[in-house]
Amino acid sequence: MSYEIFYKRAFIKVGDDAYIPVVQHGSNNCSEFNHLGREVSEKHWDCLNYPNKGKFIFTAEELKAWAKVYDAYGEHHKSRHTCFKEGEMARWLVNGMKSALSLEVYIQCGNMLCVTNWSNWDDQQHYYPCTTEGLLNVIDSHKGVNELSFHFSGKDLYLRKRQKALDKLHRAEKVSHFYILSNPEVGNFYGLKPGGYLYTSENVYHKKFKTEKAAAAYLKRYADRLAGFSVQEIQKEAYL
Repeated sequence: MSYEIFYKRAFIKVGDDAYIPVVQHGSNNCSEFNHLGREVSEKHWDCLNYPNKGKFIFTAEELKAWAKVYDAYGEHHKSRHTCFKEGEMARWLVNGMKSALSLEVYIQCGNMLCVTNWSNWDDQQHYYPCTTEGLLNVIDSHKGVNELSFHFSGKDLYLRKRQKALDKLHRAEKVSHFYILSNPEVGNFYGLKPGGYLYTSENVYHKKFKTEKAAAAYLKRYADRLAGFSVQEIQKEAYL
């Protein structure tokens, strides 16, 4: 018997009463191999908007009504051997609003969001918004597109620094551009690790600097570990 397992919620708050219901789920019959070569259960992130395909942003009242419909649709599991009881799935979804965070907080905690337009399989379009405004612009520019997915880069969310991220955003100011460290052979600098560094794709910016001077000073400080990187200006709005 095939059924869907729902693992986590990561609702994105995009307004005073506006949410994108992103959840992590997967089929009990599907598996994949992780980076260690182990076969593990399939898990993927997406906006849970069935049967409202094409709608990605919901108000609280819309979510409550939609959750009841989804609760009554088929059998859903919260683990491989435990299914949601009647009404439990609806409460689980509605409570996702209580833990909803803005995209800025998710980013500050070390997560990355990718929005993909799957309407053309031969020419898939990927977007990596870093702000709520940028995310709303992506959604607004794809009105009428049903095949839009929202997924975080990893199976696990980094939220241990949630309060620190909230405090930082409270003090942050909006800038029209920023600076990063980039290496054409690997991508953009993400952060240091023992004996080396982490990097991301060319469209993702994690470690940002307000000024070129600050970026250059950081590069000079860790020159022995960041060979091949250089300072690059990014003309994009962000909160720093």
